[in-house]
Amino acid sequence: MKGKRVAGLARPKVFLRSAIVLYVVLWLGSSLVFFQLRHHARPGGDSAEMGLLLHTYSGVTVYYYRSPLTYAVHQFAYSILAPHGWSPSDTIALCSSLAGGFYLCILISFSLHPLFLLASLLSGVMYVFLGHVETYAWMSMALALYCLVASRYLKGRAALWHVVGVYFLACLFHMLVLFYLPSLLYLVFKLERKGAKRRVALRISQPQLAKALVVFLGFAFIITVVPLLVYITPGLDVNRSRLVPLFHNPNPQRYFFTMFSLDHMKMFFYFIRMASVAGPVLLIVFWRQIEGRVHTFLLLAVGCGLLFAFIWHPDMHKPDWDLFSNFAIPLNLLVGLLLEKRFPMRWAGRLKSYVFTA
Repeated sequence: MKGKRVAGLARPKVFLRSAIVLYVVLWLGSSLVFFQLRHHARPGGDSAEMGLLLHTYSGVTVYYYRSPLTYAVHQFAYSILAPHGWSPSDTIALCSSLAGGFYLCILISFSLHPLFLLASLLSGVMYVFLGHVETYAWMSMALALYCLVASRYLKGRAALWHVVGVYFLACLFHMLVLFYLPSLLYLVFKLERKGAKRRVALRISQPQLAKALVVFLGFAFIITVVPLLVYITPGLDVNRSRLVPLFHNPNPQRYFFTMFSLDHMKMFFYFIRMASVAGPVLLIVFWRQIEGRVHTFLLLAVGCGLLFAFIWHPDMHKPDWDLFSNFAIPLNLLVGLLLEKRFPMRWAGRLKSYVFTA
């Protein structure tokens, strides 16, 4: 870009030509806005529990099994802010807002097309970033980052082991990301035809496979060995009992419904509406615009998120909207790309390459 000029645009000042500086300013500025909007956030089902947990175990090393990395971020921030009078709730709200700032940077790394950005920014899932006192903001941000790196890999601009690394990083922010494993397997394996036969083959070279295995072993070590080294490990109730009962309700006081019942379907569509009202409608409208592996990957990721929302039981009933909102992250990205394809704006791509290139 040096020495060149984009039509209709004046060159920015030298310090603004640094992509890193721009992203930092964008992250801090948007995080501040999200934090100021925290009083408009929807309450979450476990908001009080998260604040109490942070206060109870202040100064104690805790491995929170459901979302170990998110809790570590909250605990680190609280250790800094508590001496200055910050409450656990405000600390978690700030952390969620900082994750929201990163999320906005990830969206801009995808595209500056206005319709693409609006598809995500006007969605209900954005409430998890508006100072939300829960553990889902960092996971949602990491899930968006996973989609970004995966799309770059599919375009030949990133290595597969990078995708694997970001995927397991997202899992450490919240273990529900394990439900998105089929989307990762779609990137790792492919179907090959050999005559009339089909066989499954790896898309990854041996050196890349070795790096991916190292990443996986690191993840496995963290979730199996590290908890044994820590005295306090809450959040271990992630097991089969958390699933919606199939046909018979073994405990009506614990489970609100059985699978495929009318109440179950009502709750499922309620979570869809809370996370993204327009997303499903736009996906149906622009369905025929779907083509290529990036769109297919995002569509598969949407399916993974919806599967989780369908089979996982909402113990807190409707206040659990935040737990089941994650499917809207890949959904909004996919819808945004479809809108960008249907209504192209060349200036958006030029602006992105001009301003966000150091």
